[in-house]
Amino acid sequence: MIGESYVPAHITGFFRVHLSKDYLTTGSTGAGICLEAGVITHVDIKKSNKMKIKFLWNNEEKNNNIIYPILGFLVDSPIEIIVKQKSLLPIGYGYGISGASTLGLVLAINKALGMPIKKEEAYNIAHILEVRRRTGFGDVAAQIVGGFEFRKKPGAPSFGE
Repeated sequence: MIGESYVPAHITGFFRVHLSKDYLTTGSTGAGICLEAGVITHVDIKKSNKMKIKFLWNNEEKNNNIIYPILGFLVDSPIEIIVKQKSLLPIGYGYGISGASTLGLVLAINKALGMPIKKEEAYNIAHILEVRRRTGFGDVAAQIVGGFEFRKKPGAPSFGE
């Protein structure tokens, strides 16, 4: 089972974080712009009798601790998964690459599994995981829209505005 996705990078121009007891309503208000560069994700999933994960970032094998929580939302039996992600932009420099990576993983895994959840729920999962890890508060919502965006209400894509 194969799934692929592309998610653009995002640069925030200005923002304000709004914390809540609920990850779905936690987020940011502000504005930014999405770039053409981003993260391309390819996943190959096979049924297995035990969980096996191989993750490649720009053709280099790495650990990615976000895959397990994503799989916790989407699968209920062991699988073997090979994930390949590529980006021309680095993580940790304000390009929203962690959000693009997380969203790309959720979308590609969901596609490979035959879309067990709706896209809106996939967007919310990516947002929750970004907020939970404190790696992004508005990138996922912006990356779904693309282009120039203005976030007026904080929260996951199905709650924010």
